[in-house]
Amino acid sequence: MSNHKIKILSPIDRVKEAVPLIKAGADAFYCGVIINNKNLSTRRIAGIKRSNLDSLNEFGRLTQIVRRNRKKIILNLNIPHDDINAFRVIEQNMKRIKKIRPDSIIVGNINLMERLRKYGIQIIASSLLEIKNKETTRFLVEKFGVKHIILDRQITLDDLDGIVAEFPQIKLEVFIQGSGCRSLNGACNRHLVTKSNKLGIHLCLSSFDIDKKNRNHYLDSGDKKIIAGRMRMPLSTCGVCALYHFNKYPVRFVKIVGRGFPIKHKIENVIFIKQALDILNKNYSEKKYYQAIENLFKDRFKRRCNRQFCYYPHFMR
Repeated sequence: MSNHKIKILSPIDRVKEAVPLIKAGADAFYCGVIINNKNLSTRRIAGIKRSNLDSLNEFGRLTQIVRRNRKKIILNLNIPHDDINAFRVIEQNMKRIKKIRPDSIIVGNINLMERLRKYGIQIIASSLLEIKNKETTRFLVEKFGVKHIILDRQITLDDLDGIVAEFPQIKLEVFIQGSGCRSLNGACNRHLVTKSNKLGIHLCLSSFDIDKKNRNHYLDSGDKKIIAGRMRMPLSTCGVCALYHFNKYPVRFVKIVGRGFPIKHKIENVIFIKQALDILNKNYSEKKYYQAIENLFKDRFKRRCNRQFCYYPHFMR
């Protein structure tokens, strides 16, 4: 196992991905699963089939491999809004899930969180709950007994100080690599819903009609490119420079985004984060650490680091 204090949490979508990702340096995995044709994790994942395990049987096989290699496995059950049918499916299968023995489950709905407490599986509070300060943390700890939270990218160092001062034993998880956007995680509704159907497209990248002097103006490719450039982030988006600060807090896992990504991308990202943690362990000064990470980023992704696509630009001095 890695000797890093901070562990690497990688996405995984297929059983066959486990061994190569473990060899690359992953310490733990998170995944979704399709049960009774129901996607029980966030609706915002593109390509439902390629972003989830096919069944609980497949999840069981994956868990066995992960445990044999002394790694951890986390199941996403982070439905963002009330979906009674999905709740029923989850509750009907919780005995099977508990028998498989995942290390924990990610929950993004406080109604569902209350329902699942009785099963005795560690609950991780999803970033969909917009955990950005000690007040939200206090609510989750006191009402639901949460001991592990996932922080969104908008977290500030001052708020981190406040959370840790009041809850020194809380386990923290942060996003560190992969795709991302500038919007609030819990407020995003990427799937456009109409009366007739649900379109698997992102609202921020969709075509819009804009009223200009009582005339509809369809956005041309130039307009859409400008909007997309302001809202999208490339796959090699990261927050690795922030590790210098996160290392001072009880951050248990750094989370790589990428359910549904090709295995090649998953492996590249795990290797990149592992190398960044190796640099962190050299105890460089802040300036020297940033320089080393920028060089590593350029070597890995063949382009210069751009602060425009940084997860945590507000950490930089």
